[in-house]
Amino acid sequence: MRFYTHIAFNVLLYLILNKFFMVNNYISFAIFLFFSLFPDIDEPKSFIGRKLRFLSVIIKKLFRHRGIFHSIFIPLVLFFIIGLIFNFQYGLIVFIAYLGHLIMDALTKEGVNFLEPLTTLRIRGFFRTGGVLENILLVVFIIIIIIYTL
Repeated sequence: MRFYTHIAFNVLLYLILNKFFMVNNYISFAIFLFFSLFPDIDEPKSFIGRKLRFLSVIIKKLFRHRGIFHSIFIPLVLFFIIGLIFNFQYGLIVFIAYLGHLIMDALTKEGVNFLEPLTTLRIRGFFRTGGVLENILLVVFIIIIIIYTL
């Protein structure tokens, strides 16, 4: 998925989840948006990879795109570290935002291996990144966000 589809999905996810248990402030929203894009740090051509180029290039040399950074292990580690250093709610915000990215990528034909490097099982969807169906999905997310915030 392209970065703005990830953003739209995660904005919607944030709005829905915020009603139940999240901190409603600009900091939590910014953290949520950042970590909704963070898994693509393993690709220097991605939106976040271009912003954090030095780090992204190093990560790309060490790991492949949609490898360990697209598994469940990185968000779990981040959840525990951020939860211990700051608080449980911020750890949960990071975990859910990161997971939102992975779920969206699992809908693409390239798919995601949630248990990388333990298995080779890759969950794949039918969306082509940048394709017509992704564009339709993006418009649907935007419409739902607008309706939800009215």
